Amino acid sequence: STQGYSSAASDVYKRQILSISPKSNTTFFPSFNKGTISSNTIAPCSLVSADGLPINSATFKTISISIPPKKILCFLAICIAILAISFGVIWGLSTDYKIYGVPVLNYHQVNDEKHSALTLHVDQFREQMENLHNQGYNTITLTQLYDYLENGTELPNKPIVITFDDGYVDNYNNALPILKEYNMKATLFMISDAANTPGFVSTEQMHKMEAGGFDIQGHTNHHKILTKIDPTELPDALLGGKTSLEGILGEPIEYLAYPGGFNDMLVQYVTKQSGYKMAFTVQPGTVQPGDNLYALNRLAIF
Repeated sequence: STQGYSSAASDVYKRQILSISPKSNTTFFPSFNKGTISSNTIAPCSLVSADGLPINSATFKTISISIPPKKILCFLAICIAILAISFGVIWGLSTDYKIYGVPVLNYHQVNDEKHSALTLHVDQFREQMENLHNQGYNTITLTQLYDYLENGTELPNKPIVITFDDGYVDNYNNALPILKEYNMKATLFMISDAANTPGFVSTEQMHKMEAGGFDIQGHTNHHKILTKIDPTELPDALLGGKTSLEGILGEPIEYLAYPGGFNDMLVQYVTKQSGYKMAFTVQPGTVQPGDNLYALNRLAIF
């Protein structure tokens, strides 16, 4: 354990380090002069171990180390140059999805009226999309992401996935126009039983969102926490929600976002058996080949 390691290291340190106990009141003050470090002769001292046991007597004489100032400056300049180059390389690679993975952003509500912990103001969302656009990010679909993870299909430079959970009507009213303005794609994970109910998008609105660059996918039927419900209810929540949304849209549903991100091995198994190709959590991190397709990371934006 870390605690055990620290204790052991401390013991070794205590055994190896000696303390100096002056026999007189002479104090040791190093003097610094034009790059030279020196010390005057020190009064006789007795060496003692960390346990306080005397070892022997000794006289410390002058120690002199000469380092020309120009060499010091050259050395520092070289170190700074190396660090600058290193940071530049790291900065350049930080957008390489093959090394650092593909970020999947997770939004919920975008409005200025009903603010909650899951809500972004409209101007905040616009600013974020503008920044992504200006920095050269390219939004991709979940199918593109899946093809990359499974088949190694190339993605555009600086790929990013934008997702929304639940299906709030403000996604249609506020988020869609901003995304269209920057020619961005997004995915809506829709609660199937919430479709066509107050506060949520209608079938007509979902079709218009699809025409504007949105992809509609599953978020179960009732939005119950899947790890908390009776296991016998999982097929209805997952397969039932999938079938229901497919009936509403007339299109196949292939991807899922777990309500609240909660899942376990049983939930993942039933999700796979229900016909989903990928499923997302809200565990922070990017997505890379080799990741569990039924427990993929997302970055929650609140």
